[in-house]
Amino acid sequence: MNSTEKARLYWGDNLPDWIRILAEECDKTSQGKVAARIKYSKATISLVLKNDYKGTIAAVEERIRTVLMNSTHECPVFGEILTRDCLFNQAQPFSNSGNPNRIRLFRACRQCKFNRTKENVDV
Repeated sequence: MNSTEKARLYWGDNLPDWIRILAEECDKTSQGKVAARIKYSKATISLVLKNDYKGTIAAVEERIRTVLMNSTHECPVFGEILTRDCLFNQAQPFSNSGNPNRIRLFRACRQCKFNRTKENVDV
């Protein structure tokens, strides 16, 4: 049984789009390769496909949407941006290099609703 069949068996008619994408990616390569790509374990991937994951499923969904589905959202500095680019920008330390975009991003990211690196901070 491939991953897509497994997902359909365990999720039934309520198969979310992100689970379908996860299963299809596993079928193209392997659960291990997909797990490494999204930085979760093979066991987690298996449990998610079986609809039996006891952890925070929303976190897994977000990672799948970010890495495998190229999700986007609105950035106050750049407009529409890939979520993975947003997360990369958030993780960058402040650098007063004179680059106005880096300075604007640093300030905007700290207050942005998509900030995942720390609590939003008033600047």
